[in-house]
Amino acid sequence: TGSSDIDVQKMTAFYHFDAASLLIIGDRIATALATLLDPDATRPPTAEPTESPTKGCTQSKKAQFFLKANKNGKETLKNCKWLEKKTDKLKKKICAKFVAHGTGEVQESAQEACQKTCASCGACYQNINSIFFAGGGTGDKEPVYLTCKQLKQRNKDQKKKLCKIKAAAAGTYGVAKEVCKVICKTGGC
Repeated sequence: TGSSDIDVQKMTAFYHFDAASLLIIGDRIATALATLLDPDATRPPTAEPTESPTKGCTQSKKAQFFLKANKNGKETLKNCKWLEKKTDKLKKKICAKFVAHGTGEVQESAQEACQKTCASCGACYQNINSIFFAGGGTGDKEPVYLTCKQLKQRNKDQKKKLCKIKAAAAGTYGVAKEVCKVICKTGGC
């Protein structure tokens, strides 16, 4: 971000958060356009658990998660106890939509830190809004991040290629086979 024409000067300390935000905003714009073009289309559910949503869940009420950052980069952190006290509607929104990672000491999103409250554990848990590392991040290449929803929209060969990535070369996000387990058919999901 910035007004320079030199790529290195455009980047900020919060680059991967900016990229994640752009992905989420782009997804929302694409969804809005799709709805305008096909008003009969229904939006898929935000999470696709295939087993008991709280089986094997762990969380500490004191566990902190990254909620958001303001335009100056100041991060807002909350804990699971705070989230538990919210209305079911707000909990669902925070768990499903606030999936970006922080850049400071606390980087996990609510769905990662507060698995019991978010019902985000289980071998086949998948949030269609979750972000994963899709390539780049080495040499001069900037890291690329996509959402599970974007992966789902790819053709079979592209999905297969993205699901085969073994480790993230940059950033704090996992790879597709860890994040989008149902789409990648990880571990029989």
